[in-house]
Amino acid sequence: MKDVLDKVKDDVNDVVDRAEESMKSAADQAMELTLEAEAKIRKAKDVLAKKVCQSHEYVKQNPEKSVGIALGAGVVMGAIVAFFLRKKR
Repeated sequence: MKDVLDKVKDDVNDVVDRAEESMKSAADQAMELTLEAEAKIRKAKDVLAKKVCQSHEYVKQNPEKSVGIALGAGVVMGAIVAFFLRKKR
């Protein structure tokens, strides 16, 4: 009887050990993915900041073109909104 209880105890301990290893592995993978995501976010923020600086420089160097582009974009957006608003009626 004692042998059976020892065997059950060993089996339970093995299951617990495997579960702990699985949890540690999952935690390690989650940490690795989190660090990768953070690095990608930092890189994206850097690229975005650079693009914003470039667009500010373009506007400073070409104010007339910038106003023309904004005007054209506004006309196009207004036409799209008007089209959809008329379509609802």
